[in-house]
Amino acid sequence: MSKLFSDGAIVDWILALMVIEAGFLALFYSRKLPGLPLVQGIWALAGGAALLMALRYALRGSPWQSIALWLIVALGAHAVDMRNRIAERRRFERVGTRIK
Repeated sequence: MSKLFSDGAIVDWILALMVIEAGFLALFYSRKLPGLPLVQGIWALAGGAALLMALRYALRGSPWQSIALWLIVALGAHAVDMRNRIAERRRFERVGTRIK
């Protein structure tokens, strides 16, 4: 079990589960079920996946530059995710004020 964590293989398993989760999101979105729009879900998963990659590189003793790169990618994905969520909320609030 310690080898699973020491060489970063645990991250590979978690990333595989995230790919399965993305597949379920796509399936639910294609059936028009309520929930997050697919793009929002993908950006949220991308930020988490980038953080996991930073962890994987750290566990393997990689240079700090590669870890920093994945952290920057995670920050970018998070920023896009937050921008999308704020825009969606503003759109919802505009539509809601028209209805009143």
